[in-house]
Amino acid sequence: MCIHVLLTSISSFAHEYKLRLRRYMAVILTAMNRFINETHGSRTAFLDGNQPARLCAPMVEHVAARGGEVRTGAALRQILVDEVKPA
Repeated sequence: MCIHVLLTSISSFAHEYKLRLRRYMAVILTAMNRFINETHGSRTAFLDGNQPARLCAPMVEHVAARGGEVRTGAALRQILVDEVKPA
């Protein structure tokens, strides 16, 4: 009897998980479809990690490696860039 209850519980959990996974994938696919249908949709990508580690940190490293400075928690007055002449 106890094993039957355990198996029923596991089966119920697996079914719920499968339903949640289907809903989650439907949201992802809907979002991808909307991005792809945009003007530059083919340039769309999804991050394979959290935003600070996969997007923000590399941008800060890129700016800092070229002598720039990134400040957080401060108001933005202007963005200064050097004029780059084509080679």
